[in-house]
Amino acid sequence: MKAKSFFYIVAISIFVFGCEKYDGSNTIVGIWQCKEITSNGIYKVYDVSIEPDGKNDSTRFWVFNFYNVGMDFKTLISLDDSTFTILSSNYSQYNIQGTGKFHKKPFSIDWVYSISGDPNVQAHFEKP
Repeated sequence: MKAKSFFYIVAISIFVFGCEKYDGSNTIVGIWQCKEITSNGIYKVYDVSIEPDGKNDSTRFWVFNFYNVGMDFKTLISLDDSTFTILSSNYSQYNIQGTGKFHKKPFSIDWVYSISGDPNVQAHFEKP
């Protein structure tokens, strides 16, 4: 009987403490601080917002304010495993493409992308 109880306690502990949780600041959705270096060496720090594309798809998101263009500039991204891919934006005058690497620890995203007029931008997103 003691062995059975011990087994249940261990199994419950593994389930409770072994599951990855992304609550609070550890969610993809929300406000992120962006630290960015442009092709010309200009360093910028600003906020972006990442919101889900739809309620039933956990792989597609909108990033608002990429490249510090403004919160009305939104960029569609997709997540496959730990890689984000930039798919499109809502402004035709900005051609944006690139990828981001999602890191669970520390909770961050490292981007390399190009946008019209700036061919090599590097950015680091982290939760404030």
